Parts: sequence; structure tokens; C-alpha cells
Amino acid sequence: MLQFDEKKLKEILMDELGYTEDRADRSIHFVRNFNEQLQPILDEWMKDRTYSDHAINGVTLEMVFEHCDVRDFISALFDMDLFASHPFMAEKFLEDPVLYNGKR
Repeated sequence: MLQFDEKKLKEILMDELGYTEDRADRSIHFVRNFNEQLQPILDEWMKDRTYSDHAINGVTLEMVFEHCDVRDFISALFDMDLFASHPFMAEKFLEDPVLYNGKR
């Protein structure tokens, strides 16, 4: 379970990323339950909207942005949570990112 300032994240999602209040609330609910491996990535991003390329089971955020259909950082975290919680999915992604995305 991730720890973060929910009010601050909601403000970022709505003011900077254009989320509706409902979408922001739903996203916060999911982010709260993400794998703990994502904590340093979220912490860095919430601080100044940047991130280092932390690898989760071999997959980096840059790879997710390049090969997955993600619109923003939070969307990319959903994929990273999948890779953190299910290492075999990360392996499939690393074998062939294009094929992986075609099967999802």
C-alpha cells in the first residue's frame, strides 16, 4: 500500500493533468493499493513531476511510455503496478513489447 498526500495528488491530477474530480478520486483509490515497489517513483513524481527510470522487474517507465498506450504518468503507473505484482507479465513485455500490447 502506497503512502502519499491524497489531497496533493488530487490537486495535481485535476489542475495539471485535467482529470475530473471523479476520475481523480478513482485513480487515488487505485494508486493507494499499488505495489510498494512503486513508492519511490511516485514520491519523486509528486515532488516535482519528474521521475528517474527505476526498473521494476526489468521494465522501466521509459519503456512503458514508449511501448504502451499511456496518456500520462498515472496511466503508466498502472502498467508498472502490473509488472511489479506479476513478474511473468514483465517477462512477456521484455520478450516483445509490441506483441505484449497486442494481447492485452
